Amino acid sequence: AAGGGGGIALANAGSSTTLADLALVTRNAAHGDGGGLHVSLGASIVLEGAARVRDNEAGDAGGGARGESGATRTMLSSARVANCSSRSGGGVSVAGDGSRVVLDDDVRVEFNNATGARNGLLGHGGGVCVSKNASLDVLARSAIANVKTSLGTSRPFTALAVSFFH
Repeated sequence: AAGGGGGIALANAGSSTTLADLALVTRNAAHGDGGGLHVSLGASIVLEGAARVRDNEAGDAGGGARGESGATRTMLSSARVANCSSRSGGGVSVAGDGSRVVLDDDVRVEFNNATGARNGLLGHGGGVCVSKNASLDVLARSAIANVKTSLGTSRPFTALAVSFFH
């Protein structure tokens, strides 16, 4: 996609969708944010029932998924975000007041890469990048692991796996 949301883009307040029962968002690319999914302007998305976001790429943030501008994205019940890459937030990127990601009930964000390959910037959050007053909740057997940034490979829940900044 020329902008954001190579696979799925939601950008209307109150709009929502659910990906369930082994839904697959794979092999998409976005020049901007959200290679697989881009959720903004108050929209929300729920991934459940072993939904998969894999092998996606974004030119800017959120190789697998990007939430911004008051978006709420919730991943539930064995969802996976894997093998995605972007400049920051290789797996998931969330930014902006009111934007929130909840990883609940055995969610895995793994094997993602933040390249940082623009203007000499370092890659932040190979697994998840949280910025600009957004929030992240990691609950019930969920994990962010086996990620790479331009700084190297990380162990679960290190600064390389999850980056928080303003």
